[in-house]
Amino acid sequence: MKTRTSQLAAAVILVVGCPILPGEGEGEGEGEGEGEGELDTGVLADAWLEFLDRCFFANPSDSLGFLFEAEPAFFAQILGFDRDDLIAQLEANQQNPALDFDPAAYVRCLAALPTAACDDEESDLQYCARMFVGNRAVGEGCTADIECADAEQTYCSGDAADVCGSCAIRPGANEACVDECADGLVCSGTAERCVPLPGDGEPCPDGECADDLRCDDVSATCVPPDAPPSFAVGDPCVDDSCEMLETGLACELTTHTCAEVTVVQPGEDCDEGFEVARYCVNRLAGVNTCVDVDGDGTFTCTPLPGLGASCLDGRCARAEATCDDATDQCVAWPGLGEPCPDYGCADGLDCNAGVCEEAPADAPPISCGA
Repeated sequence: MKTRTSQLAAAVILVVGCPILPGEGEGEGEGEGEGEGELDTGVLADAWLEFLDRCFFANPSDSLGFLFEAEPAFFAQILGFDRDDLIAQLEANQQNPALDFDPAAYVRCLAALPTAACDDEESDLQYCARMFVGNRAVGEGCTADIECADAEQTYCSGDAADVCGSCAIRPGANEACVDECADGLVCSGTAERCVPLPGDGEPCPDGECADDLRCDDVSATCVPPDAPPSFAVGDPCVDDSCEMLETGLACELTTHTCAEVTVVQPGEDCDEGFEVARYCVNRLAGVNTCVDVDGDGTFTCTPLPGLGASCLDGRCARAEATCDDATDQCVAWPGLGEPCPDYGCADGLDCNAGVCEEAPADAPPISCGA
């Protein structure tokens, strides 16, 4: 079903360092490798998601380690959603006349995914970004940078799925520009020329900086990137200030210091609230909840009820049902044409102006002539 973005979904955006998805990289396929392969989008999608599971879900970054432990159901859902999206993107690339498929790169990519080291940029994983190569020359029509033959030196002036542009050479230093420049340069909005990216402490009127710097919104100067939260056990805190989703620490309300969070399973005692010492597993994913079932002040991690059961504290298992406040029963998510007071609808539908409607279909990609 479709629901509003949760804190958990927002936190997932923090994941960084994933390899380039097939078809999104730059560079030309070298045509190396033995044999030729016919693209099987399902096989490639499964191999790619298994790679992500092995390299990122099984070994999450330090900043997201607690989140993976506390909300495993959410990441299982991500794998399922991503498979459909990835297959759709691969099929769109396969049907795009502005892209050439390199079967040798596909074979090497598919062979590398099960065993390649997660962070080895020199392995055959690089071929996953070379399976689809642009064939549009400078001056020919395009809708995205990847469609241009020399993606490192050229770009698509349209660069939108529904707008035809043309492949053009990225302008160099001090050359006139609109919004694109060669590597290490930025298109100055005032001079309309390509100028070097500003360094540490330098003004960034165009919002871009060199290297790993960022443009500070307040000072409008380039500064180092934000450091991840550095809270430690025993640090003083107030309310939800220990950045639990990233640090695995919660603010202990009696001592007002950061303490380690324990992820508890259904049936075990838990603490009510967001940043708590005893966290009920898969709570944000809508699988379990921390509730005082017996009314004696003891909170227990409890599975949310499914379709046809009585609601628990006004809630139901999110993947199966929603709570009907009038009957206090878990009912199916609203279908086509039905009201959606809680902003949720059955799969494939969107809540629009309080009514479930068919989700708008993606517009078919346009073809820009050579």
